[in-house]
Amino acid sequence: MRAVAATADPSPVEITTEDVNGVPVTTIALTEASGMATGLPVEPKISLAIGDGHLYLGLGDFATQALSRQPADSLASTPSFTKATAAVGDTAGLAYVDIASALSFAELMMASDQRDMFETQIKPYADALDFLVASIDQDATSSSASLMLYVK
Repeated sequence: MRAVAATADPSPVEITTEDVNGVPVTTIALTEASGMATGLPVEPKISLAIGDGHLYLGLGDFATQALSRQPADSLASTPSFTKATAAVGDTAGLAYVDIASALSFAELMMASDQRDMFETQIKPYADALDFLVASIDQDATSSSASLMLYVK
């Protein structure tokens, strides 16, 4: 990415790094030169950070916002995440997907000609889905993985 940003003139991406509470946050943003930066329903950038054993990866200023957030306002305080982490217990790794929010985002991104098909063939079934949690656990002699799909 940095090679593209440094050699293309004008560059299709802009890469910046900032310190947020002692953690470096890298942001990769599409520029006008990419030809894709306008007309999107989301900010045309991705932020990335690794801090305190967590990977923060998201659209816009997600990593900056997550690192700046107070614990009471974080994902860890939401009932569905608390329920998911209680179900898997201590793990070597955890992935959590808020399916309801992901579907809302997908609907926002979808072309208008696809909306009818989504509304009639996918949404009636997907509306029952709440969240998904995957976990991996490992000790000296064994490994295990689990995947749990929660419904409303």
